[in-house]
Amino acid sequence: LDNLPHVLSRGASLYQAIFNKGGIFTGMVYVCIGMVLAEKKVSVKNIYCIGGYILVYCIQKVNSNIHLSNLLSIVEAILFFMFILNIKCKEYKEYVKLRKASTIIYLSHLLFFSFYTIILINNPNKLGLDSFLVTVTLSVLNAVILMKLSKIKGFEWIKMII
Repeated sequence: LDNLPHVLSRGASLYQAIFNKGGIFTGMVYVCIGMVLAEKKVSVKNIYCIGGYILVYCIQKVNSNIHLSNLLSIVEAILFFMFILNIKCKEYKEYVKLRKASTIIYLSHLLFFSFYTIILINNPNKLGLDSFLVTVTLSVLNAVILMKLSKIKGFEWIKMII
C-alpha cells in the first residue's frame, strides 16, 4: 500500500476496512456449503465426522501451507455441518423463534462489529473478547427488539425485512 499513489492507497485501505480482507465473501462460502449440504441431505455417520474433524484439525496444527490450511478449513466446516445435520431434535414452537433470531443475528452481526471496531474504538476489524461480546450482545438485543416490535400494531412492516 505504501508504494501506491495516495488515492489508490486510501481506496485499498477503505476496502480492507469494510471487507476485512475478504471476510464477508469468505463467510458466504460457508453459508452456501451449509445450504447445499442441508438441501442435498448429505449424510455421514457422526463418528466419521468427529474423526475427520479431529484429523483435519491435527493436520492444520502441523501444516505451514496457507493454501492447504484454507482448503482444510472448508473440509472442517463440511464435517461440522454434516455432524450438526445428523442431530435429531423434537420440533418445539420455540424453534421458529430461534430460527428467526438466528437469521436476524446472522444478517446484522457485521454491522455491530463494524460499528464497534470502526466508530467506537477506532481500530477497524479488531478481533478479541471485547469485540465478540459487544457484537453478540448487540446482535441478540437487536433480534429480540425487532421480533417484539414486529408484533406491535403499526410496526408489522418489520416482518417484511426480517
